Amino acid sequence: MADATALFERARGHLAGRDVDAVQMEAYDLALSWAELRAAGVALDAPAAASGDETAFERQLADLFCAEAIANLRNRLGARPSAFGLDVAALGAAHFVGYALSPATLSGVGEALRQRQGRLPADGIDGDHALMRETFRRFAEEQVMPLAESIHRNDTMIPDAIIDGLRQLGCFGLSVPARYGGLQPDDADDSLGMVLVTEELSRGSLGAAGSLVTRPEIMARAVLEGGTSHGFRCRLGGVACHARQSGRRTALASVRRQDVVYVRR
Repeated sequence: MADATALFERARGHLAGRDVDAVQMEAYDLALSWAELRAAGVALDAPAAASGDETAFERQLADLFCAEAIANLRNRLGARPSAFGLDVAALGAAHFVGYALSPATLSGVGEALRQRQGRLPADGIDGDHALMRETFRRFAEEQVMPLAESIHRNDTMIPDAIIDGLRQLGCFGLSVPARYGGLQPDDADDSLGMVLVTEELSRGSLGAAGSLVTRPEIMARAVLEGGTSHGFRCRLGGVACHARQSGRRTALASVRRQDVVYVRR
């Protein structure tokens, strides 16, 4: 991971001071790679907090994720190394990636997961977030999964049963601060709830449920960043409150060159 991070920093340093509009592809590759490397670092720390059999299994999963993150970084930079001021010889890490992503290693991870009957390592989610995850997991299994195949195969609109159910659970207020009627704490930026809800709904169907969380999330962040006090009350409060009631106010985000966001009632 240290070598991969150093490689990333070399590529980032080559682009330092450049107009981001002139290096959009490179900037995107680096942003995605950095997110994966940071996540891989967190994965490497997880086994230290585990015990017994959990430690060995978490180490397997951490190595697998790190190998994928490093391989992705090498593939992105290797596709156009000169754009990042690199040459192919600088990419490195081939031995670790080849071992960690080999069929034998992947089969070993799969066998370990089978022996655990699909049980993943403990994730340390606290009580409130665990309850939120379980609530939306149950909704996905009971309300989304039975309808998902028909929605996708027939290319139909998302049914009211899903939208109204999510509204009643306060789903559309997850990214709205509590002071405006939402579920986001006023004293901290807590994105974990939104991430957990998106993950569980996407288990049922990304298109029919999981993606519904992103619209108010995009709108809320944009309004909080560049809105006015009137916009806070009108837009955020309206979406959050109507999200839990029988109203039909929802968010429609349109991100354009000037980062203008419109909200349609």
